[in-house]
Amino acid sequence: MPDPKSMFTKEEVEALIEKTLKHFRNEMESMLNDKLKAFQEKQKFLEDKYECLEMNFENLKDKAEHDRQTMIKDIEHLRERCTTLEVKMKMTATKSNENEQYSRRNHLRFWGVKINQGETAACAIVRVVNNKLVIQGADGQRLLLTPQHIEVAHTLRPPQSAQPGRPDPIIVRFFSRNVRDRIIAARRQLKSTNPASPKITISEDLTRENQNLLNELKKCSIVENCWSWNGKVFYTLTNDKRRHQLKLFDDLPKTPTS
Repeated sequence: MPDPKSMFTKEEVEALIEKTLKHFRNEMESMLNDKLKAFQEKQKFLEDKYECLEMNFENLKDKAEHDRQTMIKDIEHLRERCTTLEVKMKMTATKSNENEQYSRRNHLRFWGVKINQGETAACAIVRVVNNKLVIQGADGQRLLLTPQHIEVAHTLRPPQSAQPGRPDPIIVRFFSRNVRDRIIAARRQLKSTNPASPKITISEDLTRENQNLLNELKKCSIVENCWSWNGKVFYTLTNDKRRHQLKLFDDLPKTPTS
């Protein structure tokens, strides 16, 4: 069997090895180039995708900012509209309350007046006013009330806070505003020093809103006195004797903070 070493010369072996290595390098370079190309294509795809996402993000951010600004403007517009509607509502409610109170300008309410058997509400009011009050007329003489001064008089359902057994309140509408004003101006004369005597009081026929104002003032610890005159609610404070008026939607007086 021939010796393998004698089959190839040294130069042929080296040439064969060089050829093999060159082929191997070419294969490796081709494979690496393919891998690099695929990587570069993938990288380009990802870069394009990133740019697209970044552009979409910027567009979304711009749209979100635009929507936010639009929403702020809408909210501000709604706030202004609500404020305007609130002002109009208060003006309407105030005017309605004033008109209702004006319609009661000739009314008075009498509390604690007992109607005797066979007596009308109007006659009971005439009796009590003439017996309890001294009213000065426009001529300087004493004014005696008659049923002809009264247009309508009738009892009302007593409030829930009324004392048991106390007579139902009576509402009276007078023909003359002047007579009505002279009667209520003399109501201080009804204050009795005898606790055993029946308590009779006279008040204006206030609207529900104005009566609520008066009731709230009576609960205030810093309010010394409160009353109504011509349908308007007034009060004085314990540390301020000046007369103040409380209108619809006004805040109640508060204790000053030190």
